Amino acid sequence: MNDFVLDSTDLDILRCLQENARLTTKELAARVNLSTTPVFERLKRLERSGFIKKYVAVLDAEKLNLGFVVFCSVKLKQMSREVARTFVSIIRDISTPPT
Repeated sequence: MNDFVLDSTDLDILRCLQENARLTTKELAARVNLSTTPVFERLKRLERSGFIKKYVAVLDAEKLNLGFVVFCSVKLKQMSREVARTFVSIIRDISTPPT
């Protein structure tokens, strides 16, 4: 359980980091109208308390020529080798990008 309650400044810091986790402490401080030392201390507290779990990079799937991943469950009324082959063929056609 966390031993403190987030205040509006903590929430502002979290919002800014969601937009750009690469902000320097100085840039972040300017955005939340504090000096760097209190922002640094708040960041460390937010990390220690688990409000910030990790920093990640959001990649551009289009530039990487990647689509998206879909997990789904399909229930077929009938099952045979031919139905399975047809089904797999249809799914491959859907998932193959046009050339």
